[in-house]
Amino acid sequence: EHRIDRRISAGSLPAIWRRTISEFPDPGTYLQGDPERCSDLKEWLNSLGPGRRIGICWRSRRGRDRDRVLYPRLDDCVGLIAQPGAVFVNLQYDAPEAELSELETQHGVPVHRPPLDLDGDLDGVLALMAGLDGIITADTAVFMLAGAAAKPAIVVPYGYWWPTFGSGRVPWFPKATVVSRVPGEAWSVTMRRVTEATPAKFQI
Repeated sequence: EHRIDRRISAGSLPAIWRRTISEFPDPGTYLQGDPERCSDLKEWLNSLGPGRRIGICWRSRRGRDRDRVLYPRLDDCVGLIAQPGAVFVNLQYDAPEAELSELETQHGVPVHRPPLDLDGDLDGVLALMAGLDGIITADTAVFMLAGAAAKPAIVVPYGYWWPTFGSGRVPWFPKATVVSRVPGEAWSVTMRRVTEATPAKFQI
């Protein structure tokens, strides 16, 4: 038998716990990949040639009415992916093979496909992230995994994004940089700002 002396709704906790941004500690890494798989995927990443290894995820799953508002298309990311000194690795988990092939055919820009199931093998995704130098992602589960793995990241949400509490950063994930799409802004402009932020963020 358990006696409950007090109760509080989860949504009421912020009124008494971590009431300011400065009260959020750096959580460090609290999700880690299996060491053997980390080693195997690091070997695969090393086979891709010189450059900083950057994971990329540009949308959540398809099918929502506001997808074009919330997420760029892959061809909006050409300038980002083509920049010198970076090797981009696919973290998009909804089987974007046709888009990746079209990108390489039309623009000569490769995004490397890792040898694992990005949708179902979360242990593998964490092991892959361990070997990356950084991650650029839309507001998706990929960002949450990157934050939990304490990887440097650029996240690209739309408009005012509540996890920042108006601070311009995500207090749970201090290694993340937020580059929001301004309402009405063309995706080409947003992605140019992401591209400009990338070299300093990932030491390219």
